[in-house]
Amino acid sequence: MINNKFIKCLIPPYLYVILINLKKKFDLLLGKKPFYSNEISLDISKLKVSKENVWDTPNWINHVEKNLKSSYKDKSSLHQDALLEAVKTIFYLTNKKVINVIDFGGGCGILVPHLRSLSGELKIKINSFVIDSEININLGKKFLDNENNYDLKFYDQKKFSLFNILENFKENDNNLILNISSVIQYIHQYKEFLSNSLKTIRPLYVCITRFPKCENASEDAFGIQNISTPLGQCGSVIVNLFEKNSLINEMKKLNYELLTEKYNYLGDTQYFTDCDDPSYKKITMTAYVFIKKTID
Repeated sequence: MINNKFIKCLIPPYLYVILINLKKKFDLLLGKKPFYSNEISLDISKLKVSKENVWDTPNWINHVEKNLKSSYKDKSSLHQDALLEAVKTIFYLTNKKVINVIDFGGGCGILVPHLRSLSGELKIKINSFVIDSEININLGKKFLDNENNYDLKFYDQKKFSLFNILENFKENDNNLILNISSVIQYIHQYKEFLSNSLKTIRPLYVCITRFPKCENASEDAFGIQNISTPLGQCGSVIVNLFEKNSLINEMKKLNYELLTEKYNYLGDTQYFTDCDDPSYKKITMTAYVFIKKTID
């Protein structure tokens, strides 16, 4: 199958926008929901969605399982590379032989094959600690149990908070990386979540990837995302719509500075067919790596 990113590189930007808009109209004619609904509000209580947990639906679970199997043969993405580069940086700068990675919202261990490959390349031990739902971590145990999993541990997010897991690393947080990928937008009180999680144990690097920032927005808001996979619709959830610098500013308050910021495409308009406030229309899916500051 030809990669969509490869096709995108071959098409001039103006033509790509035209084709995306035509696809949106065609999808609407077929009854397919847009990626984001039009409603935008500063007040989360004004937005309504079904109470069904979309992450427990068969379409989503099967999608997660398929991604785990694919991760053994697929090349790492730009967002996964952000974490892998952080691991390499710790190794090359400190020569540490053991590096710990906490993957919050890590599904069933989709990063594990890439981390194990890097472990072999660098000849070091990379321990993975995956925090996710019971369904996802059971999938991970099913597919990874037949391997030597001394380097892997799963945590049920209903039983263990990120703060709980971080507390296990009181002795040494300078070989610790926290990865949060495609999760922050679903945590409505994300500022409180970050400050509460990082209040005592501060990993050397925090990678926040697949982070959707709205290029032209002046303040954070809320919207409705329609979750779907190639296998079908899963449902709808309320998500954060982030203004361009909100995450960077919040991490500064927590004594982290921006180390790298990467993205595939700046200000993508494919997510909204239309929206109540067009300043939220251009979204950049960003891979951030933050490094902790030395506190005097």
